[in-house]
Amino acid sequence: MDRTVNKDGAHCRAFAAEILTAITLLGFFVDAVLEEMCASYPELRPYIDCFNLLRMLVAIFQRGNPGDIPLCREIMVNHHIIFRRLYPNAVKRKMHNQAHLLDFWEVWQVLFSCFGPERHHRLMKSVMNYSYNHPERTVLAHDVHTWVKNLKNECVYQPVHLVGNTHRSNYVFDWPGEGPITIFEWGAGLNTEKGMLHKGDCIQWDSGGGAEVAFALGFGRTTSGRFNYLAFVYVCESVSAVAWRRSTSMRMVAVDSIVCSVPYVSHGANIWPLLNIHA
Repeated sequence: MDRTVNKDGAHCRAFAAEILTAITLLGFFVDAVLEEMCASYPELRPYIDCFNLLRMLVAIFQRGNPGDIPLCREIMVNHHIIFRRLYPNAVKRKMHNQAHLLDFWEVWQVLFSCFGPERHHRLMKSVMNYSYNHPERTVLAHDVHTWVKNLKNECVYQPVHLVGNTHRSNYVFDWPGEGPITIFEWGAGLNTEKGMLHKGDCIQWDSGGGAEVAFALGFGRTTSGRFNYLAFVYVCESVSAVAWRRSTSMRMVAVDSIVCSVPYVSHGANIWPLLNIHA
């Protein structure tokens, strides 16, 4: 109940990561259930069209490709028109500001995503657990101190790097077609241009012949010029068109081939990952 604002036309409280996951899950529900219901309930069509346009906008913003700006403008206009007609009481100024976002993106050719930095609220919450006298100043002091400290860390300037506690290693193995490769550092998390990956995540990668799924055990930095980073994973085996089963077979996967970490539903030994089929 603390997530819901009890007023007509009001919203629910949620973090950005939760909303992004909800859009993915609702998208699968739309494809699997609502699309088939349109034949009997044609009044659902404008609602489905509005949501599908939202899915397309989110995908474009996550991709961050300036070449998508013209398409994004067209989709945004169509979405706003339908949204205003269906939800007139839910129209906010943010919708107008969102249109101007494309103007700045077009000028600078760079789109800074707040999907990741939005998680920075954890620092504020942790500080406010013990700071009751001007907590905003204490949070700012902590943030600036951490920021200056991070400037001395060479990893900050690398788009891909291990995060959290890292460990030195001297493990050598043979990679087919590459020869011996040494893993000299490993950790439980990895920052990539496609987002943060962590131990325990269900990840999808492109094997060249289709999508593969596995659970991450950790990540390593190597001496190979081609495979700078590898993921240690437990491979999942496909048991049907949509269901997979986690195996005890461990292998290493080049991080460059990883598409993303994916949400999934589990029941017993089987899992149903929500795969990115457009990878």
